[in-house]
Amino acid sequence: MSEKVVLYLGGGGMSGVFGAGVVSALAKMDIYDRIKAVYSASAGSFNGAYFLAKQCEMGATIYWEELAHGFIRRRNMPYGALQRLWNAYMSPLQFASIKNVMYADRLLEVAKHQKVLDLNKLKNQPIPLYVKMVNTETLQLEYIDVRQGNTLHLLKSGISAIPYYYPEPDNGKYVDGAIREPLGLEYIMEQNPDNKIVAIFNLTVHRNFGHYIKNFIEGVVAESMYPGVLRNCFMKREDSVRKSLAIARESERVLLVHPTKDNLVQSWILDEPKLKNLFAEGERAAEKVVDFFN
Repeated sequence: MSEKVVLYLGGGGMSGVFGAGVVSALAKMDIYDRIKAVYSASAGSFNGAYFLAKQCEMGATIYWEELAHGFIRRRNMPYGALQRLWNAYMSPLQFASIKNVMYADRLLEVAKHQKVLDLNKLKNQPIPLYVKMVNTETLQLEYIDVRQGNTLHLLKSGISAIPYYYPEPDNGKYVDGAIREPLGLEYIMEQNPDNKIVAIFNLTVHRNFGHYIKNFIEGVVAESMYPGVLRNCFMKREDSVRKSLAIARESERVLLVHPTKDNLVQSWILDEPKLKNLFAEGERAAEKVVDFFN
């Protein structure tokens, strides 16, 4: 077994602050030489970017200092869903008029102008950062190393979580890969057969039938944006999560790190104390990761 470890940083909207806590603690321990690669999805992609650029302390504060204001707009959910369905099946709307619940552009602006992500440092350090995306032309998953090409554009595509965010027409062909596979351990294990894997999963590990219902509703709305995603992505999502959780429980070379049931937050939570509390739990959970390294 190689001494190098692979990290997987999951998404989950604002619950990604848990993963930010884990990598912030790992950065303070300076464990970079033990990491072979970072795989990520959704919010985990930005966590990974700030982690590899060695800007974790600044990057983590984005959750409660910037994203708590204007990133999530739950009041747009009913009207935005109706707009998507109307646009697809009734009469096309002007794109600028379509309401979003999650504004990926907000996070991009923060990374560009407020808490500037050091792109040169990210691109020139040796650890690959693979972001999981769905190719909307093929509806297949792809992991793309964002050090190659337009890094910020790829990171934005990686957090374009449909149906909550409607990407601009010129956004390209990629959207958030977590709409199909929030965890996806099987692929990572196949790609790294000689390495231990640490998977940061910011969501609940206690799955129930309600998750199938949620995926179906989201998929119906997303289908109006990208035909085929209901069947090929959203309807496969929950089974994928359960399969990966089972793998994590059974494999000795996988460590699954997740929030405790008492500290879980919803992906849309904006409450600063709750976000900071979950971040702190992530920091404490990093101790398990270090033990697993050894």
